[in-house]
Amino acid sequence: MNRFKKLLFFRLKNMLGIPQLKYMMKNNEKSQLYLAGFLLLFLIVAASLLAPYFLILNFAYEATEILGDTTLFISLLTSSGQILLLFTGILYCFNSMYTSRDSEFLLSLPFPRGYLFLTSYVIAYIMNFFTSLLLLLPGLVVYLYKAGDAVVFVKGLVLSILYPIIPVSLSMIIVIPIMHILNRFKHKDIVATVAGFVLMVLFIASNMVFSSRMQEGQEAEFFAKLFSERIDLPKLTKGLVPYSAFMKEFLVNGKIGGATSFVVLAVLSAFVVIVAYMLCRRLYESLQQKIGHAGKKEKAVDIHAIKVGNPRLAFCKKEIKLILRSPVYALNCLLNIVLGPLAVISIFKLSTNSEEAVALDALVESFRDKPYVLLYIFYGFVMFLTSLNFAPSTTFSREGEHFWLTKVIPVPYVEQVKGRIYASVIFYLCCCVTMTVLLQFFIRLKLVYFLSVIVLILASVLQITYMSLAVDLIKPKLHWSTEAEAVRGISTR
Repeated sequence: MNRFKKLLFFRLKNMLGIPQLKYMMKNNEKSQLYLAGFLLLFLIVAASLLAPYFLILNFAYEATEILGDTTLFISLLTSSGQILLLFTGILYCFNSMYTSRDSEFLLSLPFPRGYLFLTSYVIAYIMNFFTSLLLLLPGLVVYLYKAGDAVVFVKGLVLSILYPIIPVSLSMIIVIPIMHILNRFKHKDIVATVAGFVLMVLFIASNMVFSSRMQEGQEAEFFAKLFSERIDLPKLTKGLVPYSAFMKEFLVNGKIGGATSFVVLAVLSAFVVIVAYMLCRRLYESLQQKIGHAGKKEKAVDIHAIKVGNPRLAFCKKEIKLILRSPVYALNCLLNIVLGPLAVISIFKLSTNSEEAVALDALVESFRDKPYVLLYIFYGFVMFLTSLNFAPSTTFSREGEHFWLTKVIPVPYVEQVKGRIYASVIFYLCCCVTMTVLLQFFIRLKLVYFLSVIVLILASVLQITYMSLAVDLIKPKLHWSTEAEAVRGISTR
């Protein structure tokens, strides 16, 4: 048991970055200022996420008041939280158990193999426990403030202990068989990339749809109409998350009924944990032995059959494959390719009946006799969202400590940079072309001005590419341990 604790605390401390934090706190003033700035940035981002979440929960509670049953708010809080925890648990388990780079190191440690799965399970529970607090606590605070029921708040804190167990166990049962299948393929990270893009598109699209349909000052009425006419909230919560009924009964019922529901929920959680352990432990251990041997066996290469190609195209393909194969690079560098078209559709299509849409249509029509103004608005909007692409501004930083290889490759530096420029221009054009076509569909510029916009955009894409490459070339971040650090380096610069 002592060895298990040592392994658990070792993995937990390294995952949370506690050694790095201690080093930064004891190091020079520059590191301490950097740590303080990071904490301040973290608090700002957390506040920016929690503030709209509190507003949504407040609107949902007011909607249940309109419907005459505030316990529906508890049902919505528990069931939606379980669904979100399942999705986040799947992503976390996939990243921490499959795409992590410490598998070979952990296998070499003098610990029983079963400890690897147990520590991974406990760490997944701990991380999802903090996530469940972020999901539960705001809802409990809203219910305490609105209903004045402190008992529900205290019971919610007790429930948070069991709250993430079932989603974590189900995510293990889902992820580990998928990992076995993916281990047969060479490029396993492509699945995480595609899944990340799909989730991001669904999140942004759903947020845009809700924000376009809700009118200011009538958010509670919108949710009440949604819960009463579009969906049957009690039936939906019981259908998607059947065991959430025990959570609701524990929170709102009295002593006997609440205690019974809590015991049933505890027994169900224990049963799911046992099933997950029996199903996943051996699969995970065998998978750890196979990691690093995925994909087809490489065939012998005939040196005489190798064809000499264009070095620019070779570097261009290398950049494109590197970004698309890495979930971190793809989701951080190519966000504007998804965000740009969705922003155009949201502005011009989803909010056709709102006051903002009417004002926007009036603005566009007022400049019909001054098409050059529409041309510059068109051009400015496209280039602003296009410039959010971080692919060229991290092209050298992504090489990391292997940057020295660019010096020994028998290709001139100019040719290497041109290949990187080609890849960056392709990513820029993916955003520009889709946004230009959509904007022309909604604004309908004259052909002459539309062609002028295209010429301006093509010329500006090259200039933005050159400037972004120059920023990364002047001060690249070549020393990093994770891919996220290479991408975050551009924000500090």
